[in-house]
Amino acid sequence: MNDVNLLVRDGDYYDLGNTFDSSACSLRLNVGLAGDSHNTVELIRIRAGEIVGGDFTLEVTPISISGKAVPALDGTSSNQDFAVYVYNAQ
Repeated sequence: MNDVNLLVRDGDYYDLGNTFDSSACSLRLNVGLAGDSHNTVELIRIRAGEIVGGDFTLEVTPISISGKAVPALDGTSSNQDFAVYVYNAQ
């Protein structure tokens, strides 16, 4: 129902949600593109040490928000929440 795109921006590089290379890590490009538009779960997996500056930006961009996130708020059961979980980041 709802679709968001997820990417990590590290200087001039972007890691895209649900777009993986042959080693199962997120595809790292020098341009921010839309990731997967077919799943409600987005995943970014970054190799240890790949973010060189130490700082990064996590961007969540709404693509299609057609349902409310609070269950039963509008009297229907077709509501969909989303959450962001970051693991092993400093």
